[in-house]
Amino acid sequence: MVNNDIIRHTDIVNVNSPLILRGVSDPHGVFIGTWKDRIDILSIVETLIHQSNNPRRLIDIRDELFKAASNGQIVSLAALNLAKEIDQEIVNSWIKNESK
Repeated sequence: MVNNDIIRHTDIVNVNSPLILRGVSDPHGVFIGTWKDRIDILSIVETLIHQSNNPRRLIDIRDELFKAASNGQIVSLAALNLAKEIDQEIVNSWIKNESK
């Protein structure tokens, strides 16, 4: 992504929702600003973990965040996980109906 310490504007992605990360494989980058205070930070880190080829550092970050998480951050993570389960059920139902 970064060559010779030059950062192009196309190298920067503002992850303002876990949905921004859909389809991204093996993401990498840095957290800047007040990222720990985001209501959806646990959801974003969880998404990064699932799409990373080497999630060890992200798992450590998630575990650290979870210890100090607000109720809102935990609810946001639960909502993301529920949405993923609903999406999977819809896909499974569609596949089942297509195979009939």
